[in-house]
Parts: sequence; C-alpha cells; structure tokens
Amino acid sequence: MRGAIVTDRTAGNLGTVKDAVALPLAGLDGVLETHPAHLQSRAGLFAKQGLTVRAGRTFDLVVPPEERNRLAIGWGGSGTKIWRLHVSCPRRTDGTWLAFPGGYYVPRRACVTLIVRAKGTEQRVQIGVGAACQDV
Repeated sequence: MRGAIVTDRTAGNLGTVKDAVALPLAGLDGVLETHPAHLQSRAGLFAKQGLTVRAGRTFDLVVPPEERNRLAIGWGGSGTKIWRLHVSCPRRTDGTWLAFPGGYYVPRRACVTLIVRAKGTEQRVQIGVGAACQDV
C-alpha cells in the first residue's frame, strides 16, 4: 500500500481489533457516510474511511464469502476493489499508527461484516456503511 500518513493515535470513533488495525466498528459512533462510487467501480456507493494500522503488525482483512455480493474493500491509493488485504506494516520505534486512504464499496447502504485475521486467530466485526447495524 502507498500514501501512508503517520499518526500517534487512532481517531476516537475507531475501535482497535487484534491490536493491529483500527476500524469504524458498529455501535461506536454512528455510520460511515456514503457517496456515489466512481463510474468505473460499478459498486454503487463508496464510504471513504482510511485504514489505520499499528506499526509493526501483520494481519489480513477478509470480506467473508457471504458478503462478497455486497461488500468490497480497497486501500492504499490504487482504487482497486478487493475481498482480501494482507498488511505487513514495518516496525517503527515510536509505536505510531499509519493511515492509508481508501474505504468500503457497497451496492446499497448496509451493515457489513469484515474478518480480521492476526496471530493465528480471527475476529468478525460489523461496520455500518451508510446504515446503522441495528437498522438493517
């Protein structure tokens, strides 16, 4: 991934998962705002949300098979929609976080599930993309 911004902490509306990545978890602070996606994406809607990664961590973000007809992800400035992202973030001596541009692609507003895999385990998280998770 490219285009990282170095930061010393995560934003208040993000929850830390597996001590590796900060995501806009359902129930923390509303939902992600959506906008029409670029014409070439054919996704419908895009929710811009940087991916905030703890320096020195390795993990995967995976769109589960049952969500692939309604969710794709993309970070790092490529504009490419994907279902799996492997992140191996270089170590920094100051314990900082790195933020990458990108976000979530959905055909319509939804509460979606994303899997975070790290350290041999996985955790499913819900993210409100244009809709609160309790509303769908």
